[in-house]
Amino acid sequence: MAGRQIIQVAVTLVLARILSPSDFGLIAAIMLFTGLAGVFVDGGFSAALIQRRNVDIVDETSIFWFNLLIGLSASALIFAIAPMIALFYEQQLLADLMRFMSLGVAFASFGAIHTTLLSRRLNFQIPMQAGLLATLVSGSTAVWLALEGHGVWALAVQSVLMAGLNSALLWWLNDWRPKGKPAFRSIKELLPFSSYHFAAILGDLGYTRLYTVLLGKFHEIRDVGYYTNADALQQVPSTFLVRVISRVAFPLFAAAQEAPDKIRRGVQVSVRGMMLLNAPIMLFMAALADPIIEVLLGRKWQPTAPILSILCLAGLLYPVHAINLNALLAQGHAKLLFKLELQKKLLGVGLIISGSFFGVLGVAWSQVVFSIAALGINAHYTKKLLGYDARSQLTDISAPLCLSMVLAACLCVLNDSWQMNSPLMLALVLPGAFLVYALIVLLARFTAADDIIQLFGRARHR
Repeated sequence: MAGRQIIQVAVTLVLARILSPSDFGLIAAIMLFTGLAGVFVDGGFSAALIQRRNVDIVDETSIFWFNLLIGLSASALIFAIAPMIALFYEQQLLADLMRFMSLGVAFASFGAIHTTLLSRRLNFQIPMQAGLLATLVSGSTAVWLALEGHGVWALAVQSVLMAGLNSALLWWLNDWRPKGKPAFRSIKELLPFSSYHFAAILGDLGYTRLYTVLLGKFHEIRDVGYYTNADALQQVPSTFLVRVISRVAFPLFAAAQEAPDKIRRGVQVSVRGMMLLNAPIMLFMAALADPIIEVLLGRKWQPTAPILSILCLAGLLYPVHAINLNALLAQGHAKLLFKLELQKKLLGVGLIISGSFFGVLGVAWSQVVFSIAALGINAHYTKKLLGYDARSQLTDISAPLCLSMVLAACLCVLNDSWQMNSPLMLALVLPGAFLVYALIVLLARFTAADDIIQLFGRARHR
């Protein structure tokens, strides 16, 4: 996953120096619709298959054909509504871009079942091999197209090629094939769990992409590009950590769903371990947003820096949110998860709409408020089911959080007072801050360091 993430980030940084913020804004506007289509393709059945104890080939085959049918239908729908979306944003080019990118939805539906079944078996090697190669080929192609002057089409081709190659490689590397006829019985049995999970994911994606509608319609499309790349940079470390921990923790939690004490311990280990890593990364990025943007994206992206600082604060608790939700889902409480997500998204929609009146920075600050409020909501059922409430979780992460805040404040002072150029700041001062953090963690014997080793050690031995 690290290799794939590095390639993807490197490609994005190169493309950001060649393309304009408006190009990224156009693609971000389309990703709302292709993302929603992807949720419909999955339908929540991936989590249902992982969570369910006994799954046979009939269940797997039924979900494959369901994913494929919905994928083709969603792709056709996006193709049909493309002119209306272009008219809404007053961007005529969006129609052709959407129609082309609808192919990616259909391609992704072919490989969805492979990723699900491999995750169920804790086999992450094949998905990562496929993803790594697909990322490398699609990214290289996008850079070449951008250098040839194809503009925003470079990003569109990258998205479609990534989806197609990833699915093709999953079929090649994994020997699973559908067998027999699909059975409605399988869909019906999985539907109670998957429907609530599907609704929760749908609401989450709609909320997280709402900014593209508000900024794209009532502000400049380039503002969408600024926000999108700031969000993408912020999510590089936090999303990577969450994806890793989710893929490891969710199957382990599901296997121990009849032993709440084990799940509680797993949640505690995960929370402490992930925040030990995420807290310094997010806060250090927030402190040095200006030099980070200048070095990575270039001066034309400088308006992105304050957005990045704010979004890093919003992403500080992201792993904690994800771990709480994984624990709830692994115990089969998809209905409770849906209720929880509904409460959060109603609050979040109100916050983001209110923030949009203050422009792109207002939208970013709305994410900070939402993240803080979401901790109490997410931890409500964790307290009820596992006896691990928000206060206990904050206590467990207080040491790395406080240490990271102190060091981040020092970085802010150094950045403001020293007349040091941006590359030198990132090359010397930032690694120095991480080194000081690591030394204090080791000398103070933070329990979270052992927790990380324990969590991944268990996953390796399964």
